[in-house]
Amino acid sequence: MVEGACKKFIVIVDESKLVNYLGGSGLAMPVEVIKFCWRFTAARLQKLFEEAGCVARLRTFGEKEKEEPYVTDNGNFIVDLYFERSIGI
Repeated sequence: MVEGACKKFIVIVDESKLVNYLGGSGLAMPVEVIKFCWRFTAARLQKLFEEAGCVARLRTFGEKEKEEPYVTDNGNFIVDLYFERSIGI
């Protein structure tokens, strides 16, 4: 959302964050999304990475019958992306 509204988007990371590829490890890649239309956003993310076998799931907590969405400090949801194959190099 921020990137779409900006003329210039800059991301700063240090070398400790560099990896050769993303996904394929079986671990979730978390994406913070706004509550409004989170299902639409999750579907778009899944479609964007469909070649890598991406599955998007809303992160929840609680007992099976009473699961609720996990809410971040910013009041947003987390969509976990799981990849069958790695993406990138």
